[in-house]
Amino acid sequence: MTTEFLVALGVVTLIFLLAGALYGFYQVLQTVRRIETFIDHLDRDISPVIRQIEHLTRDLNHTVKNVNRQISHVETSLELLEETAEDISIFKNEMLSKVNKSSIVGLAAAAFGMMKGKGMIDKFMENREKKPKNRRSK
Repeated sequence: MTTEFLVALGVVTLIFLLAGALYGFYQVLQTVRRIETFIDHLDRDISPVIRQIEHLTRDLNHTVKNVNRQISHVETSLELLEETAEDISIFKNEMLSKVNKSSIVGLAAAAFGMMKGKGMIDKFMENREKKPKNRRSK
């Protein structure tokens, strides 16, 4: 083999090697483009979902804060109700200890009598309106 042939063979081999390298580079470039396209599609599809999740998270946090505030109000109301019940109980016990039991019974009887008496007066007034009035003629 001659030197020229070997040089030509070396050049052809080098061309094939460069062509193989270029083809490999082209395939890598195509793969990178496909990956970029996939990421773009993924970003376009997932970004709205991520925004919705962030929005829902903010709404849930707001709702939890409102619920905690309402629970606090209910607890405060229950404490106030408990204190009021204690005050009423203390007042009742003081009233019962200071007032004679027979006077309480007397007051209850008087109240009942007044209610009953009012009913009797109402009946009397109804009967009186129903009866014709007698007028004396002169």
